[in-house]
Amino acid sequence: MRKIVSLNHGSDLTLNFPDEILARIFEHLNQLIVHSDETLSEKGANFDLYAKAMMLTCRRWKAVFTANVKRLDMLYYGDRPAFFDIEFIKLDQLYIVGPAPKMLPIVQTTQKTITTLRLTSSDITDEQLLALLTANPKIVSLTLFNCPNITLESLSSIESLRRLEDIKISSCKKVTPDHVSALLARCKNLKSIDFSHATFLTEAVLNGIATSSKNTLSVLTLTESKQVTDQNVHPIIETCTQLKIVGLSGTSVGDVTGILVSEKLPSLESIQLRDTAIGNTTLDHLKACKSLKTIEVSGCKAIDHVGVDHLKSFDSLTYAKFWRCSKSAVEAIKQLAGQHGFSIKESTRKVFLGPGRIKSRKEYTLLR
Repeated sequence: MRKIVSLNHGSDLTLNFPDEILARIFEHLNQLIVHSDETLSEKGANFDLYAKAMMLTCRRWKAVFTANVKRLDMLYYGDRPAFFDIEFIKLDQLYIVGPAPKMLPIVQTTQKTITTLRLTSSDITDEQLLALLTANPKIVSLTLFNCPNITLESLSSIESLRRLEDIKISSCKKVTPDHVSALLARCKNLKSIDFSHATFLTEAVLNGIATSSKNTLSVLTLTESKQVTDQNVHPIIETCTQLKIVGLSGTSVGDVTGILVSEKLPSLESIQLRDTAIGNTTLDHLKACKSLKTIEVSGCKAIDHVGVDHLKSFDSLTYAKFWRCSKSAVEAIKQLAGQHGFSIKESTRKVFLGPGRIKSRKEYTLLR
């Protein structure tokens, strides 16, 4: 005789379902705002649809699913992921874009597993950041981009920051050189530093980079910082000889730095020198970097056909980008196509020059 079960409104119909049946059901509900390998921008902002899916699922699903969540994106919807059972989540990565989320206190007090923290265009304060870092002592990667309220004051007192391996501080207007220097003095094992678009790059800060992680630093990005010159960047190049990726685009360096890089960085794999004063001499000397695979020299007016010809002797080069370069350099690039294993990709980039003024410019990329 078939058993008839009486259920009240709101009863969980899945309590007696076999796990294999639930697995088939749940796999259709996993395209949510909280996920492990996709962002909201990639999936589209169909948040209301996902919210309804969350509300209709049972606590058993939330426990199973959130236990496996590795990354939480709070993209301008900081309060909405509270639909999830936060006590089950064991995050590796926390990304916050936009206003500081309402559920931040919960994350601060319950999470101990976060290793990557990224704050973008967030109004988060020093106090909130301090609480996040204190509550998550395993953080090894920290990104602060366009966070107008952050000063980094008091962060150097956090003992766990000694764990940091990757740090990015960019476009944070209240950050001061003194606070950055204090932070660098605490972090002795940094592998990657990105201080692009930074106003705090004084000689003291650059010296701090040179001394704090001289044996571990492999990636350095100081792009769009005119304060960086041949003179004050040299201590870094002299001491951080493990560097493999260097970004100096939009800085005030020239051939003197190019020559020093070729002499001191034998493991160099990629260098960005767009819109700098480097010329043919730098390309001539960079031939000594036998592991160099990519180079960007767009906007380097001093490079002509002589400099482009030096590329023939780059053993490992697979990518070289030229844009806004001299006419003789363009002709030399076109001649290289089909020679020494090179092919050329030609594209058009539109440049905004002002209201109603848009100019198209050719961009050339050598590939091998």
